[in-house]
Amino acid sequence: MGETLSIEPLDYEKAKQSSVRLTELVNLIPEVKYVEEDVLAVEKTDGRQLKDKWSHSYIAIEKGELVGVILGYLRNAENNEIYPDRTFYIGEIAVDESARGRGIARDLLKKYHEGCMAEAETLGIGFSVQTNAAEWNNGVRAFYESFGYNIVSLKQYDNRTDVVMRATVEEVKKALNENYVN
Repeated sequence: MGETLSIEPLDYEKAKQSSVRLTELVNLIPEVKYVEEDVLAVEKTDGRQLKDKWSHSYIAIEKGELVGVILGYLRNAENNEIYPDRTFYIGEIAVDESARGRGIARDLLKKYHEGCMAEAETLGIGFSVQTNAAEWNNGVRAFYESFGYNIVSLKQYDNRTDVVMRATVEEVKKALNENYVN
């Protein structure tokens, strides 16, 4: 991380104060549309809990400006083939267009993994993420693969198809040691 960039925990109070900016950032994710309530929610409209969201979310601040966010939580098993196990789940990760290409997303994801690792080991669970399956999103999938994630399933929506990717604690640790030691 550069001298002017800091990765900080995101709690509910910070999220509430920055909800407009956080919503702008997550709306940079193609083919999804968020409102402030989505960013602040700890429960999905279908009742799914976003457990410990404010313990597993981080923001990137550069020169006093909010330039990136990762929203993560503990996702419960759903008794289906797509999400059969409880995992630490990356709900959203976004970096302002003006700040891309400098490793901010990498720093956010690295911090997220470091923040979840001890609990993941204690609970005996891994990590998961869902991202667009379209060819234009190959770079994002390669980014997650560089952290040890592998495609395990597809999830179909009305307007898109997503891939579900998972990684074990061991896969993430190996990738962090090989690719992101500093």
